[in-house]
Order: sequence, then structure tokens, then C-alpha cells
Amino acid sequence: MADKPKTIRVAQYARVSREEQKLENQLLVLEKEVANHPDWIVIETYTDKASGANQNRPGLDRMMADAKAGRFDLIICTKLDRMARSVLNLANLCKELDEKHIGLKFVEQAIDTTTPEGRMVRTMLGAIAEFELELIHSRTKDGQERARKEGKIIGRPESTLSDYQIQKAKEILAQNPDISQRQFADQFNGIGRRQLIEELRKLGVWTK
Repeated sequence: MADKPKTIRVAQYARVSREEQKLENQLLVLEKEVANHPDWIVIETYTDKASGANQNRPGLDRMMADAKAGRFDLIICTKLDRMARSVLNLANLCKELDEKHIGLKFVEQAIDTTTPEGRMVRTMLGAIAEFELELIHSRTKDGQERARKEGKIIGRPESTLSDYQIQKAKEILAQNPDISQRQFADQFNGIGRRQLIEELRKLGVWTK
């Protein structure tokens, strides 16, 4: 008698960029994918309504917290750009999921990190992310050098910003170096624009 297939606990994630857009089309694609796998059981569906540049995604944050808690084995999403803001962001998400042995599948792009082909794509994305990180470090170093020439204190002074907020700031600036102060500050809840920019200037992150 054949062994009963192991049940795969699945999380679904969908995101639209604007409030007036509907999540139903993405969710329908995900539901059809689940229907093709009798051994899958959906644990929860997570959704967000936020633009690609918007860093505030409570649905994604909650899903990653549940991933760390081991609530599911696999995450399915329609496309890469529905989940990640950038290649660097995607690589970081994949790393976190790998550490918990959680797979990631983008249904409409046939990318599945539980397969050899999917793992190869993940490795390539990781290499691109490393390149992006080098660019961020280079820009930060240039900013520190300018600060040194202007007689400003450089290094890593005391800051009220968390490491997560600092990394988030670096990712935003790497994606959009010409972003305005107002647009930039809108991505950080609970922090005043002036305070945020001053803190990042001290750290050599905001160099404009």
C-alpha cells in the first residue's frame, strides 16, 4: 500500500498597487494552483494594497512573522514583483525562508525554489543582489568621503533609527536615488521628515 502524500501547508500572498485595483484576479490564479495539488492545504491568505515603492506592507510583514513561527511549508504568489520591491529585497526574503526550509513559488513565472531550476534562479538573484549591495556600499562610502572633506563627523554615531530602518533607507535610495525628501519620509511611519533626514545624513546614508 502506497504511503499517503505528505500534506503541504501553504500560504498565499497577493498585492495590488492601488486601492482601486482588485485582488480577486491574483487570488483566483492562486486558488487554481492549489486545486491542482490535492496534498496542499491553505493555512492563510495574506494581502496588501501598496505600490512597489511603498515599504509599508503589513500583510507581507505578518506572513514573514508566521513563516518564522513555522506555520507553513510553502508560499505561493503570482509574480516576483507582487512580493518583492527589488532584487535585493527578494534575495533577503528568500534567505529568510531558506533558513526555515520554506519554499517559494511564483505561479505565473514557473519559478519554484523547491526545484533545481528554481534554486538556480534564486542563486542568480542572490548574485545580482550582492551587486546591488556593493553599489549601496559604494554610494555610502562616497557620502562619507564628502562628509569628511566638509569636516563633518563620520562613522556610525548614535542613532535613534533601528538597523532595519537604516537598511530600508539604503534599499529605497538604491532603487530611486532621485526620490524627494517628502516621498522618502512617507515610507517611514512615526518619524518626522526632518529628524529622519538628519539621522541618515549623520550616518552617511542620505548624501544629497
